Amino acid sequence: MGRTGLVAAFLAGAAALACAREGLLEPATSGASGRGGAAGAGAVPDPPAPLAPAPVAGDWLMYGFEDPVAVHLEVGSDGRSYDVTGTGCAGGWKSLFDPSNDARRDCGEVHGHGAGLALDFSFHFEGWKTIYTMHVQASRDGGRMAGTLDSEGPDGTYAGDELYGWLRLEDVGIRSSADEWTPPRADLGPLPDDSWRGPAGFAFALQGEAPLGPWVPGQRYLLRASSVGVDSLTLDLGAFWNPDFHWDEATRTLTAGPVPETVPGRPVRLELHVEADSKTVRDVVATTADGTTATLLRASPDP
Repeated sequence: MGRTGLVAAFLAGAAALACAREGLLEPATSGASGRGGAAGAGAVPDPPAPLAPAPVAGDWLMYGFEDPVAVHLEVGSDGRSYDVTGTGCAGGWKSLFDPSNDARRDCGEVHGHGAGLALDFSFHFEGWKTIYTMHVQASRDGGRMAGTLDSEGPDGTYAGDELYGWLRLEDVGIRSSADEWTPPRADLGPLPDDSWRGPAGFAFALQGEAPLGPWVPGQRYLLRASSVGVDSLTLDLGAFWNPDFHWDEATRTLTAGPVPETVPGRPVRLELHVEADSKTVRDVVATTADGTTATLLRASPDP
């Protein structure tokens, strides 16, 4: 199967999984009549049915970060407020699925709590003597998460504000440590080059007088690809990965998304307009889930 067929198969499978997970968010309905089906005066109403936790249980892969973090999450069954347990591995899914001691040196037990679509969880991997703490939001369909990472280890403590994304391992075809997977190349037109990656990435300043979600007019925001091959865009402007991208040569526009909303107020769609005959992004038009749009102009990467 060619690359086009693989991407089409991936999108079809992800759409089917999203439809299945969407139903997990809807509360069970109880009868309008009183207990025993009797209606009218004196009827005792049925107690409200418990709500299912947000659909976050399962195996996840983090993208946009320097380590190939993978986690297996299990959640309690007590409605919208729930405990989060499981396993987290800084070395990726091969360690997550491999029970050997050597593979598990970079893994640890997950402990955390969730409320609705927001959850916080941590794991300590003894091999690196480090603790990772995740603050994430899931999409309503349960197919994606995005959020920030804090770390505490031998080199000190780091409280991060950069946004990273999460995908379900099953959605990219990973189900065991024997599976091999490389992120597919993205349709980025002229943009995959070293200046796109780097520690600073591209900097943009929000135009106009109105804020957009957490963004403030005039403030600099960063957009950066995560790795060689450019499989994702992360940092301040949202979390996107391939195949969220589409390059239109006629308009010199790279579109990312639309994707399901995760972190409220962050864009679900970006349009990057590239200068003619160059690799310079002139501006970005960002759209949030409620349809609000704003323009960010290219700025100096230095504060």
